[in-house]
Amino acid sequence: MAEVATINQVVQIGVETTEGTAVPALKKLASLGFDIGPDVTIDVFKATGRKRPSIAAMSMESAEGDLSGRPTYDEIMYPLAMIMGNKVTTSLGSGAYQHVFTPKTSGSDVVKSLTVEQGDPTAGLAHRSAGTKLVSFGINVSRSATEVTGTTIGKRITENVRLSGNEIQQLAITGGTPTSGEADLTFTGQTTAGVGHDATAGEVQTALEALSNINPGDVIVAGGPWPATPITVEFTGQYAQSDVAAITAVDDFDAGEVTITTPTPGSAPTELPETPIQPTEWSCYLDDTSGALGTTKALRVLSVSTSDSDRFGPVWVVDQAQDSYVATVETDPSSEFTVMLAADAYARTLFATMRAGAGKFVRLEAVGPVIGGGINHRLRFDMHIKITDIDRFSDQDGVYAVQFTGQWFHNAAWAKSMQATVTNTQADL
Repeated sequence: MAEVATINQVVQIGVETTEGTAVPALKKLASLGFDIGPDVTIDVFKATGRKRPSIAAMSMESAEGDLSGRPTYDEIMYPLAMIMGNKVTTSLGSGAYQHVFTPKTSGSDVVKSLTVEQGDPTAGLAHRSAGTKLVSFGINVSRSATEVTGTTIGKRITENVRLSGNEIQQLAITGGTPTSGEADLTFTGQTTAGVGHDATAGEVQTALEALSNINPGDVIVAGGPWPATPITVEFTGQYAQSDVAAITAVDDFDAGEVTITTPTPGSAPTELPETPIQPTEWSCYLDDTSGALGTTKALRVLSVSTSDSDRFGPVWVVDQAQDSYVATVETDPSSEFTVMLAADAYARTLFATMRAGAGKFVRLEAVGPVIGGGINHRLRFDMHIKITDIDRFSDQDGVYAVQFTGQWFHNAAWAKSMQATVTNTQADL
């Protein structure tokens, strides 16, 4: 039995219409990764007078995971839609689109959930979690790297599934109910020995795997037995996530015939364009009013980050019909903004800002390659922050530096605390 290689684990996602209702995960991430796994709570009971417990009772089962990676201008939309939500998209022409995400200070945010699949497309071993939402999200920027982090929750893991994209063909007997006869199945020029009118899924799988162009593991056959129940053939292995030729059949049944359809055509998952957000493309601005956002560039920023945490929690109910939590609810969030500055005269002006309890409007912006019509790829975080902490002066690669920490604060005139804007080539998620 072949070992399961970590390096072959890929992640595919699908944007759900209804939270928790799984959809085909037909988009493949190249720069961001969701690493999902089980999260269980088991009640262990030990009776009085016993040294060892006697009962282990499952109480709560869900999924948890981590988001990590180096973002691109196209993939960054997904985590923003999952945690900030309220997306408004505008076509800018020339193949460019602007997506604005504005988390609310009051009221419910309309965010997206994902179906996340993780596994090996050729080995046919994968697991899936529906209803995946970001609980926390952060972006860390320095001259050496741009990094995305986060944590997720989701409905309990479904194990032993295949990644979306495999072709499924159905072999049904229609037009009558045979009591005798056999069918020869042909796949790309190779023909099986005859399979009976009452064949099982296992017999069809054995017949197909005997062909020179189908190796063990290339097909997963289910359903049956004939003639009452159709048999399905899912193509995996060397035929995983691809459009394959239709099986054909010739039979000598005394009634009815084999009818072959393709309820699920095979297709490779879509990979988004890889336009990375380079460390060289970032700038940070600090201004006193929302109208001046993006005016005053801080020239000695050594590192900067922002994050939002504790966004959603699961709702557990006493209901035997529910195998995981039934919904998610917004919780009391916690935001953070940190900026490490060279301890020059400009940085020292922030001491007065801190002492006065005054706010600063921050723009953290990356400007990437031109899309068309003079429009650039762009990622922008606009925030109204107030400084809540300051670290001691420190050495940062020989530079005398100081780090300020703040939180997002609602600003009445601006009518928000934070807004993220993405400009890319994607019309939607």
